[in-house]
Amino acid sequence: MDRIKELGQTTGKAPYGKMVNTTDDKTLINNPDEQAVIARIKSLRESGKTLQAICDELTKHNIFNRSNKSFAPGSIQNILKDNQA
Repeated sequence: MDRIKELGQTTGKAPYGKMVNTTDDKTLINNPDEQAVIARIKSLRESGKTLQAICDELTKHNIFNRSNKSFAPGSIQNILKDNQA
């Protein structure tokens, strides 16, 4: 499983911000729309917003998760953890 991750491939659902490359159905590539949301989340966090405030801000601007629901603080925390620079 670790080897698959090293190759940038997936065996399950792609993490937020990524999508499965349609040319080979296993390589992960950036999802531009979700990458823009991640950049916004990072910016809000860097400005001192709480996880809940970030959720509220995204909802206020009609930005929802893949299930078309509001983001939860735990989801925001995971996105930030997974996308540390």
